[in-house]
Amino acid sequence: MQYRIKDYSFILRYDGFNNSPLLDPLDIYTNHGIGFWQISKKVNDLEITAGSFYDQFGSGVLFRAYEQRQIGIDYAIQGLRLSYNFKDKWNNDWRIKGFSGNQKGTNKNRFDYAPQVISGINLEGSIALKTDSKDLGNLQVGTSAINRTLDGASMDWLVSNINTYDRDNQFFPKYNVYGFNGYLTYNIGNFSWNVEG
Repeated sequence: MQYRIKDYSFILRYDGFNNSPLLDPLDIYTNHGIGFWQISKKVNDLEITAGSFYDQFGSGVLFRAYEQRQIGIDYAIQGLRLSYNFKDKWNNDWRIKGFSGNQKGTNKNRFDYAPQVISGINLEGSIALKTDSKDLGNLQVGTSAINRTLDGASMDWLVSNINTYDRDNQFFPKYNVYGFNGYLTYNIGNFSWNVEG
């Protein structure tokens, strides 16, 4: 169900599983509840989203929250996301996005969210390459940073397992993990070149 009024948008999805083998072919799953909810508002070039959302940075190598309902995948984030569109002094389009929340999805309960918090920021834009007389194509560029925190219960479980390893294989787990990426796509005519790292 989706309802829009003025610059507000409200989305609610109710999911039901009745003896479904979709999540695990060797088991059945029965449950129902709110599978996705979202409230969003546009304020000029700023979009504010609270609740569930799907998104990705670049091609999704560093961060991707998506749904593929036909095979039982639903990795929505539940939290807060801000997205702001702007133009630079050369009239190129840019967007900066930031979010923080918990990721959905376990095979045991499709209505729970992981206790770990994921936060990220992404800047991407399109740069037109041209001279006074010639179009040289355009560049789509972006960069991202992600932080994932580990909750206390998960850290305790991890430490207790690491302590069973041989001394040479033990390591110190971290409460915070960081990831960074950059990506670039060059387009001219029918030619496109993409790189991401």
